[in-house]
Amino acid sequence: MNKIFNKLFWVMAVCGLTMTACSDDIDWNPGAAADGQGVFFPSSQSSSITLTETSGSFEVSVFRTVSSGASTTQITVTPGENAAGIFTVPTEVSFADGVTEAKITVTYQNMKRDVPYTLTLSAVDGTPYGITDLTISAICPLVWEVVSTNATLIDNMFEAFGAAGVKLTGITVEKHPELNKYRFKSPYDNSYFNSCLA
Repeated sequence: MNKIFNKLFWVMAVCGLTMTACSDDIDWNPGAAADGQGVFFPSSQSSSITLTETSGSFEVSVFRTVSSGASTTQITVTPGENAAGIFTVPTEVSFADGVTEAKITVTYQNMKRDVPYTLTLSAVDGTPYGITDLTISAICPLVWEVVSTNATLIDNMFEAFGAAGVKLTGITVEKHPELNKYRFKSPYDNSYFNSCLA
């Protein structure tokens, strides 16, 4: 019994010493404050924009870490390889006294449909703690003309499995606005496979 007590004592002593070696105190030192206005783009700002018209405008949010005093800071603009002459962007953004958010209005013109364009905005008086370079990818999708919503397809894809002559109706057919091309919405959804199994 004495041996068990002795061993238990040493186990408890080792555990006690181990626990005293741990510390809950974490030495934390804050990072250095950013110089200047600390301008940045918010993480909520979308970097992918889908536009409906080939000419128009959209807004980009800009923030700063300093709220006191009115300020104007520079924004550098770098258009993508095929975006020269497409976008017009102000080269500076102004903040009113006490305000930490401002908007930049980006105008665009003569975009080609279905062609992606990129544009990079950089805050000159930025902060190392935020997004100071924002690359926007913009596209204006092609608008297809609906020529029918009641096309019919006779399908024999699964004829080898006994599903021949499956008739599908209510298919939407669209035409390319400039070329003699057509496309239709895929009829292969759950209702199609259910009809094959019926």
